[in-house]
Amino acid sequence: MGGTHFSLDGVKLPGNAAKEWSGTFQELQKKRDKLQAKLQQVIMEHIQQDGLSMSEMDRRQHQQKRLLYQVERLNAFLQEQKPKIGKGRKEIQSNVTDNQSAKMPTSHGVIQGYNAQAFVDAKHQVIVHAEASSCQDHENLAPMLAGARKNMQVIGKDPDYFKGRQLTADSNYYSYANLVLCQAEGLDAYLPDMQFRKRDPRFSQQQRFKNGIHPRRRSAKREKTFTTADFVFDDSKHVYLCPQGKVLKRAARNQRNRYRVYDIYRAHQKDCASCPVRSRCLSKPDTPRRYLSVEVESQQPSLIEQMKAKIDAPQGKQIYARRLAIVEPVFANIRVQKRLDHFTLRSKAKVDVQWKLFALVHNIGKIHRYGLAQ
Repeated sequence: MGGTHFSLDGVKLPGNAAKEWSGTFQELQKKRDKLQAKLQQVIMEHIQQDGLSMSEMDRRQHQQKRLLYQVERLNAFLQEQKPKIGKGRKEIQSNVTDNQSAKMPTSHGVIQGYNAQAFVDAKHQVIVHAEASSCQDHENLAPMLAGARKNMQVIGKDPDYFKGRQLTADSNYYSYANLVLCQAEGLDAYLPDMQFRKRDPRFSQQQRFKNGIHPRRRSAKREKTFTTADFVFDDSKHVYLCPQGKVLKRAARNQRNRYRVYDIYRAHQKDCASCPVRSRCLSKPDTPRRYLSVEVESQQPSLIEQMKAKIDAPQGKQIYARRLAIVEPVFANIRVQKRLDHFTLRSKAKVDVQWKLFALVHNIGKIHRYGLAQ
């Protein structure tokens, strides 16, 4: 191990469960009722028809058994399990086959499975910690860092081993909570926000879908939306003037969120209702008026601004670029060479063991390749 630079990423792999058996409890109840009705229909047709061949009778009996099993399975699930509640206290989909798995979007479509995480050392791509979860990447930084720290303590390293070490992870791990965590842990972290490529001049001329390569993904070009810079402040009246010369008066002062203090200005609803450039000013057609949020208090750069400056700096770009060559080949090795393209077990505990075993085999290969030489 090098012990100076670590990368974190996750790969979403299908589980041993079908996404067709996912749904809210109301959706699963409707599915059960449809299967129950289908079962009754098949039974009635079987009773009414005489002189069926032996093969046809066997087929119908098999169909009845299959439908009966599916109905009983859904009934048992609905009686034994409780609805899963996600963020916002809204019910999320359960899965009858493996209720600890989750639906996850990937570049190849939506899968029913798990998010396999790997915390990888830069020198020879040794996996320091591996864990399978059913949540999104940004929720995995804290548990993965805790697991990596525990593993390092087991081999005799200091509890503050990761203090001052570099950590790179893609924009899926970006959140304010994770920035606070990295600062508290003393990590030299590089977590880009979702807009970091738009600020990078190297991508300013990139046209990924030009010449009709992906015509279905092309959208109509929208007019440029007005930003705060398009509004002019009238110092004598303490109001803002919009691009059409209409007044925005201050509606609230010294509003504070977790990283800035700002005033809110708003336009008259009647001015926005008849404005000829309304579509360029309001984010949604049904928005009644324009609001303007203006920062008023000079503070120390927030964690968000600090991370943006860090990622946009030439050195930050160079360090973050290493991430791709550190962690992605690990997933390629496990998926292609070790042939783990899906999990064969069910439940998070068993899937986590399976993922850790493959990570262990990966590390044994690294020891075989580099251990004796050193």
